[in-house]
Amino acid sequence: ARASFEEALKLRPGDPDANANLGSVLLQLGQPAAAVPPLRKAMAQVGTPQLRDQLGAALLGAGDTAAAVREFRLLVREHPGNADARAHLALALDHSGDFAAATAAYDEALRLAPDHFDAAANRAALMARLGRLGEARQAFEDLARRAPESAVVHANLGAVHRDMGELQAALASLRRALKLNPGLADTHLTLA
Repeated sequence: ARASFEEALKLRPGDPDANANLGSVLLQLGQPAAAVPPLRKAMAQVGTPQLRDQLGAALLGAGDTAAAVREFRLLVREHPGNADARAHLALALDHSGDFAAATAAYDEALRLAPDHFDAAANRAALMARLGRLGEARQAFEDLARRAPESAVVHANLGAVHRDMGELQAALASLRRALKLNPGLADTHLTLA
């Protein structure tokens, strides 16, 4: 698909659909820095919410958190009731180190969509990093009940239990995580 969109751009430089599609493919291929230029070109011509969201994700993945925050703030301003937009803004703020604003944005995303799994999981991880372990534990326990097959949730819950000195609970959660996904290297290290 990438080659086809690149060929289309050679034939019709500046085509917004080809730029948008190329940027989307590059983002899916794990090449966020390469996705930014075509997404910016498409955004300048078309400017859809989906493109702004993809551009923000590409910028965040490329390490330009300030630009990602700007894009997601624009998206939230344009679509204030969109929980995904709030959750993406929260993640960008989290990566930028603005933890108070990130917490507020996660909270707003969860107010708009109480079952928003990614917002709840990312907020719980932030709480753990901030040392608010009781709050993180409760959130990860809730997430484990909602998604009992999520190895990452069980791994994070195990790490929080460990940090709280709850070793038996930590072992149980970490073992559950590894049973679900034996390839979680960090969980093997935590368990060791």
